[in-house]
Amino acid sequence: MKLQDKDKTNLDAADIFSDSYKSQAGDCINGPAEVKVSSDGEAIVTVAVRPITVYNKITLWGKNWKIVQPGTNQKVDATVVEGTADKPTKIQFTWPKEAKNGVYVQSTANIIDKSAQAIFAFNWKEAKLDGADQPSTPDTPDQPSTPDQPNTPDTPDQPNTPDTPATVKVPASFKVSAIDYQKAKVSWAKVDGAAGYEVYQNGKKVKDTTATSYTKSGLKTGSTYKYKVRAYQVTKNKKIYSNYTVEKSVKTVLGKVSNIKVNNSKKMTATVTWKKVSGANGYYVYRATSAKGKYKQLKIVKGNAAVTYADKKVKKNKKYYYKVRAYRSVSGKNVYGTYSSAVNVTIKK
Repeated sequence: MKLQDKDKTNLDAADIFSDSYKSQAGDCINGPAEVKVSSDGEAIVTVAVRPITVYNKITLWGKNWKIVQPGTNQKVDATVVEGTADKPTKIQFTWPKEAKNGVYVQSTANIIDKSAQAIFAFNWKEAKLDGADQPSTPDTPDQPSTPDQPNTPDTPDQPNTPDTPATVKVPASFKVSAIDYQKAKVSWAKVDGAAGYEVYQNGKKVKDTTATSYTKSGLKTGSTYKYKVRAYQVTKNKKIYSNYTVEKSVKTVLGKVSNIKVNNSKKMTATVTWKKVSGANGYYVYRATSAKGKYKQLKIVKGNAAVTYADKKVKKNKKYYYKVRAYRSVSGKNVYGTYSSAVNVTIKK
């Protein structure tokens, strides 16, 4: 892989990102890219990146790395394979098969909200297999055509040789769901011949497993997480990967308040009860005076196990409607669950 200018001329190391090609993305790229091409022509590109210093005092890390195909401007998210999403040291992406003349590598700085681009292009003429350089062979003159040969009988299919790269299928039936206020579950169908699977959260690998599901705990309530999975086989102690599944998002939320009830067992009191919600720090109680009326906040009941409230501001022979929802404090802010269904009571005593 080489960097090229707008005239498709290869740039020397000293010219890389000089003049008009100087950019934050260019400065962040740390050394040559590693390209692995499979038998079906798919290329996996790994690029080392580093932070840069601007104004002699501010350190900028390129993040949100994307691969942009010129012309169509189609974008592919790069995966962080070393470091973190905010401070990556190595990124990886699949070269778009439609990108014949190269792709842009685009990133956003963590302080300056401004994207920057660098240009990559394959130089196929210099591509070699791993190992020593192969000498070129002289051109041979065209050979005269020979008469058609009689058909030979079909020979049986030959088994794959050990050097034949495996083709690994992308895991099918990929699903993501929130199963708790701090848990998300990803699942997929078994891939024939796969030795294992890698699970990625927000571009970072979080699990290598032989199972077909994974539950991630310790998530922040109310936050959105993105997941994708790829399968792999192991040949000669090397992993051969499938493409990634389509990335899917999930948001962790508090559960909906359920089993809500209200009664008028005490004089001039409407007593509301409900079932506690896992992870809740408390509950908001709301009241309306008609079925289609506006609900107003009546009370904040603090504590996970505090699942009752006595409303004494009621009038006899009047009907009241109640709803409840849970809340959890996250980083100094309240994150809310879904409202319960409405219940009502008529004050008789």
